[in-house]
Amino acid sequence: MHDIQTVEKKLFAQYQVKGILSEDEIINICIEEDLDLTEIDRLCGRLISKGVIIGSKEFNKVSSSNNIIDKSQIDYGILQEKIATEYPSMKTLIEYTSQILPPQTKEWRSLIVPAQQGNIYARERIVLMYLRTVLKQAYNFAKLYSCDLEEVFQWGVIGLITAIDKYDVSSPETFVSYFPLRVRQTMQREASFNNVLFYFPAHFKEKVFPVMECIQAYDCGENDIVTAMNYVQDELRCNIVSNEEELKKILLCLSPPIELKEETAEIDVWEEYIRVQCCSTVINKLFAQLKERELDIIMTRYGFIDGEEKTLEEVGAKFRVTRERIRQIELKAIKKMQVYIQNNHINLEDLLL
Repeated sequence: MHDIQTVEKKLFAQYQVKGILSEDEIINICIEEDLDLTEIDRLCGRLISKGVIIGSKEFNKVSSSNNIIDKSQIDYGILQEKIATEYPSMKTLIEYTSQILPPQTKEWRSLIVPAQQGNIYARERIVLMYLRTVLKQAYNFAKLYSCDLEEVFQWGVIGLITAIDKYDVSSPETFVSYFPLRVRQTMQREASFNNVLFYFPAHFKEKVFPVMECIQAYDCGENDIVTAMNYVQDELRCNIVSNEEELKKILLCLSPPIELKEETAEIDVWEEYIRVQCCSTVINKLFAQLKERELDIIMTRYGFIDGEEKTLEEVGAKFRVTRERIRQIELKAIKKMQVYIQNNHINLEDLLL
């Protein structure tokens, strides 16, 4: 007959590999080691005091033998059916999550510390038992912000895993109230929007999300963004964006892309905008080739400052030099810019069309 310490060491070694021990496994090893069965209760107490998790092998699955406790106030069955109908590609995931045993009363308390210490079972169990909560958050998030549900759900799971690592066990806040905030934060930082060609950095998304909420609140379609913003423009400018230009930038980024084959006046506006931006870029590069005095004379001569072109005499009077001297400086500056254009193969005709 082996003593209880030997059996305890053997069971603890097995637990470190698996992350959980079942009652059947404990009893079987006790029988194999010829330990008095009356010592099982004391043995289990010693194991639990070491943080060992004792449960069923199929603890993550719902079965008729489970004494299921589900205090959720949400009918997840209806939600899962709704998601499966709207997103057929997620049907397999829905079926899988429906078979997971719901979190039991204060179960997370016995799992969170082992999970943070690397216990595989505890970590997996926390993720699985809160998977349906993440799915619900992802569904609502995807609907509100026009995101892809599958992508948002993936980021939500990553947020849940992050919450396990970041949760402070000494905090008075429960893990159940903590992890949804971390899940939503991860979704907001990482998720991308449908029908939007831009990638938004996190600091910009902080301004985009409230704007999208306003659009949803006024029940406006993608093409009625400006109409919706007429109701809330003053509030948004004060609380979210610093000026009207920034607000216009957000609205522009949220506009759906225009197909090349689509005939619309907006295409002409975009083409003109792109042309002007290209011209400005080229002009700035050309001006960078000039000395400060040459640049001042060119900008004054051709109306870059006040929109009015000046004669050589007028420019000469401003800079207190002769008309001929202004002409010489102008020719020298133009020659510098011509050399830059030739060396960089810039086609001015394309920009000026």
